Amino acid sequence: MTNKSQILKPKSYKLKAVGGYAAMFSFLIMLTVFGTLISAFTAIAIKNVFTARVFSVDVRNTYANEGFIEDAIRRARDSELRNVSDGETLSFDDVVVSAVLYEEGSLKNYVFMANVGGKFFKKEMLTIENPDQSNFKIKGWKETQ
Repeated sequence: MTNKSQILKPKSYKLKAVGGYAAMFSFLIMLTVFGTLISAFTAIAIKNVFTARVFSVDVRNTYANEGFIEDAIRRARDSELRNVSDGETLSFDDVVVSAVLYEEGSLKNYVFMANVGGKFFKKEMLTIENPDQSNFKIKGWKETQ
């Protein structure tokens, strides 16, 4: 049997004036590692968001340019429609496409420049031979810098 005085007597715990440095050091090391991991994953996520936005704008510019190019080809093919003129613009939403025309003998070079919000630009060039005749030929259709 145990003595009642031993059961009721609380144990005394004393805090030591020194100690706990290993736990604090471990905590700081873990905090540094987790902070580094979070920073790395955040940087990767921000980069991917930026890349997706730029790709979206690039696709919009490309489709706007190519839509205007296809319209120029349709106009060149159909004699009842007026050909694309120098300085003509096509705009929808916040995409604006401008056409610049250069003529060299029987060749017409159309340069289509698209921009979204005045920030992102893309150029494409269409070259047509004999554009005012029914036997016209597309000599080139390329992206330019």
